[in-house]
Amino acid sequence: MVSVSNEAFYGDSAAPHQILAMLAFRAVENRVSVVRCTTTGISGFIASDGRILDTVRDANGKELFATGVLTRDVQLSDRKTFYTRYGDLFVWGVGTWVASRRSTPFSGEE
Repeated sequence: MVSVSNEAFYGDSAAPHQILAMLAFRAVENRVSVVRCTTTGISGFIASDGRILDTVRDANGKELFATGVLTRDVQLSDRKTFYTRYGDLFVWGVGTWVASRRSTPFSGEE
């Protein structure tokens, strides 16, 4: 998976770090590596198990607004996870079940 973004409007905030963390979840749920390239955010590589393998950093170790280049071999996979095949089917199923349970009174309630 490749993620290309311009995150300049977030400035020096927690948002680019949160986006990187969300991409780690995307990597796990789809069991694919992620290559992240941003103009001002955090660029780097995420393994299919969600580990952040490497990020671009400046001379002071700062990841935001850093200039640099990274290269790395990326594992490709044609393996499909439940989420890759069916998307949010599980979430819709649980939501439907919860809604059906909520429409009936709990024991002792009327």
